[in-house]
Amino acid sequence: MRTILSGVAFKTSEPLRVYAEHRVQSWLGHLERSLDVVTVKLSNEDGPEGRRTRCRLLARPGRGAGLAVDLVVEEASADIYEAIDRAPERMASAFELATRKRKRPVQAGV
Repeated sequence: MRTILSGVAFKTSEPLRVYAEHRVQSWLGHLERSLDVVTVKLSNEDGPEGRRTRCRLLARPGRGAGLAVDLVVEEASADIYEAIDRAPERMASAFELATRKRKRPVQAGV
């Protein structure tokens, strides 16, 4: 599983990349065989509550994952590290939910 960090009108740094990769690995490392690439996109936005950083994770499943679509989660926070912390946790939950729904048996109407 590769992790790619990019910024949208946002300058990323090496320490930020290392931090994001660490958080992604800590939450999604057990899915290494199921995910090919996890892209972490960071952007800043201004809103009524002030400036916030949005962390968007896009996970591309591998062939063995059994999923045909990419999974996307977003997390926003005033603290960039908090947004990076919470997004991989939500991605792990989304992946588990998506695979659980796929494995649910189909009931025939009687």
